Amino acid sequence: MSVNGDGLKGASSSKPNPDDDGTASGTAKTTAATGSAKTVKASSSAASATKSTKAKASGAKSADASPSKTTAAPAAPAEDLGAFWDADLGRYTLQPVMIRSVAETFAPHIFYRTLEGATKRSDNGIKMSAGAKVGFNNYVNSFYAAYWLKHTTVSAISLSGVLTGNALLHLFKSTPSGQTIHIGSYPVGVADEREVFHIHFDLYGFLPTDGGPGRYFFDLEAVNDLEVEKISFTTFVPPAREASFSLGICTYQKEDYVTNIGMMLEKYMATQPTVVRDVYIVNNDKTFDKLPALSDLGKRDPRFHMIAQGNVGGAGGFSRTLQESLSGSGSTHHIFMDDDAFIDPNVLDRLHAFVSYAREEIIVGGHMMDMKRPHMVYEGGAKLDYWGFLQKVGDNLDASSHLDATFYDKLREVDYNAWWFACVPKSVAMEIGLPLNIFIRGDDFEYGLRMRAKKGIKTVSLPGLFVWHEPFEGKTASWLEYYNWRNRFMICSLYADPKSLTIQPVEMLRDIIVDHLEGQRDEIAFVMCLAIVDFLSGPEAILQSDAEAFHTNLRAILATLKVRPSAFAELLSARLEVHGPIEQGSQVVDLRRSPRLGGKKRAVDEIRWIESDLVPVIDAVLGRYEANVEALCAEWKEKAHKLSSREAWTALYWSDTKKADATDATSTSSINEAADSTTVTTA
Repeated sequence: MSVNGDGLKGASSSKPNPDDDGTASGTAKTTAATGSAKTVKASSSAASATKSTKAKASGAKSADASPSKTTAAPAAPAEDLGAFWDADLGRYTLQPVMIRSVAETFAPHIFYRTLEGATKRSDNGIKMSAGAKVGFNNYVNSFYAAYWLKHTTVSAISLSGVLTGNALLHLFKSTPSGQTIHIGSYPVGVADEREVFHIHFDLYGFLPTDGGPGRYFFDLEAVNDLEVEKISFTTFVPPAREASFSLGICTYQKEDYVTNIGMMLEKYMATQPTVVRDVYIVNNDKTFDKLPALSDLGKRDPRFHMIAQGNVGGAGGFSRTLQESLSGSGSTHHIFMDDDAFIDPNVLDRLHAFVSYAREEIIVGGHMMDMKRPHMVYEGGAKLDYWGFLQKVGDNLDASSHLDATFYDKLREVDYNAWWFACVPKSVAMEIGLPLNIFIRGDDFEYGLRMRAKKGIKTVSLPGLFVWHEPFEGKTASWLEYYNWRNRFMICSLYADPKSLTIQPVEMLRDIIVDHLEGQRDEIAFVMCLAIVDFLSGPEAILQSDAEAFHTNLRAILATLKVRPSAFAELLSARLEVHGPIEQGSQVVDLRRSPRLGGKKRAVDEIRWIESDLVPVIDAVLGRYEANVEALCAEWKEKAHKLSSREAWTALYWSDTKKADATDATSTSSINEAADSTTVTTA
């Protein structure tokens, strides 16, 4: 059955009037479809495809109820585009509606809701009793027209499906202006017969007052007993090219998580062999002895590559996966994915379609669902504010809520997408080099900003594309805060723009340090000062250092501070002296002048730390920053990206000599000795 979803022309005997009763799942405000712009058919020939030979071959009937003339079904696609072609539907699949999911046991209501009557899951999909109604007005299964219209070549699509039994499909559009438009209610299916249906509509069918193309969703109502096998948003037109992926995972002591990912990917790749061509799992724990299942997987399937190396952080692990892909995989794109994520492989099909139909090269990222609250969207990409602090987009949204789904009725711009799940074009990676050698925190958004700055590559954080991940609130170790600050300085220096981004002024840093001291968070104040000093040491001192040895040293220093808090000034002075003599009395900004101290209204003796030996040392840090930050920003811009080349990474970690060293526990002994003497080096 094939009908046009514009809902504007007079209805034929087989196409109902769009004003027939059909209720949007959970929506209160609806208008007739005539409130939107006229929708044009995909094409006069394609809009009424009948009795697809592909559908016949699969045992399903495909009937036409369109007022358009009957024509032949689209030709079967070339073999190399088989991943998009759905033989049952006779269409290219853009976005499969997720009816069954590996996540349905812990997040059942994010996929659909039973609005009326009795339903149950079947092996193939959903079984519905006569009169039952299910709603797909949610984050997971909406079709986000604003994203597809802007970033892809797709303009005309179908809502297609396979079912047994009679049903009414109620199609809706939610607009950025706040309207829910009932496009139409369409009879689909045949009692006791397996049948294919198609409802056609265009993404550009909207009025200026709608505020944009919006978001499409639907409800399905059983006329008699009904079994829904599959539903997808589809198109007649094949992509100009088919993307293919390599997938890179960096892991460190997350054995259960990463093994689970490997097993699910193996199962997915058995059915979709052309989508993900290679999987690179880099273990920063130096061995796969604790990962026997993955070791066996690598032996039985040559597409899975297991690589052991030292703990060079997420940046080093992800960079290694990209390097291996650039050298050995024929894929067009590379996916970065965290080891402690949980993925429904259906999202790979969604990603595959969006990237393949994209107008130009883009970074496509998935959203993060909260593993502790699995129905909640934790983050949908992020933007950087003027001072380089991250501002989450689309956070704390209920994926099962029809109200929260409206957040993505319009396109949300982002600056970057974290690497819990993000796909980058390899052709661009070949030109701009690998991520920076910064261990953790910020490698993902630096790389996204670099692609944008150097090649104009935008980041699209696509709703409906997601993985589950542990939330970050519990990850508050002081050494993490060190990397947050140090790497923030780097990124602000590299991508400073007078209108949108700049490095933090010394007055801001002073006041933040004072806040930490006032709140008795001395250790955080210490690592912040340490980050300032190390940033000022320049790009070579950081990017050409062994990240594992550096991190070992940092942890040793913080362990000393934990045992002996009075060593704050001593340890910070030692760090300052590594990079040159300590300047005295040169700065205008110092701790005592911070407005956070309350000015003359507050007595000096009320400030517990003001007379301690840490004050002159922190002032020296601020003075060095004040005197040198402009020159260091220029130096970082000039040198940093040259130090992230594939050759630089290989020389530092991946040459034959370095690979041998990675398995030698004695390779960090000199660093440990340095830590014992409280002098921390960066080279």
